Amino acid sequence: MSARSELFRELWDRQEVAPPEAWLRVFRHPEVGVLRLNATCLTMPGVTECYIVVYVPAGPEDRERVERLDSLPPGGWAHTCEA
Repeated sequence: MSARSELFRELWDRQEVAPPEAWLRVFRHPEVGVLRLNATCLTMPGVTECYIVVYVPAGPEDRERVERLDSLPPGGWAHTCEA
């Protein structure tokens, strides 16, 4: 981010980046099944429209399911479901 955004680089250098928030997100894909992903959101205080969300598989089975998504043809979609 620092290499692509002068504003981000300046805020990062001044440590004006808010502490990350984390959630567990659960998605159900019609072919892969249930995906449990840890979502971490990084924001910059005072710049509400600027944030980054990173999704990381919660466990080994989730990692395998995410990797299977690469082999599927485009066009399907997943939606959030209850944890």
